[in-house]
Amino acid sequence: MRHELFDQLSIIEVIGDIERLYEAGCVAQPEFIEKLKKNGFYRSVDLVFGQKIFRYFYKAAF
Repeated sequence: MRHELFDQLSIIEVIGDIERLYEAGCVAQPEFIEKLKKNGFYRSVDLVFGQKIFRYFYKAAF
């Protein structure tokens, strides 16, 4: 029978692995962005939030 401590340690290890995966692929690291730009995979889209917010909040002020 396993002890609860071992179960908790396993969960902590998995969470650490997930955090490392997220940081490696999802956080905008300058080196990663440069690689994306160099290979033509970097995308930037202007969502024009300043104009679109008035569609739902017509009394909004910035």
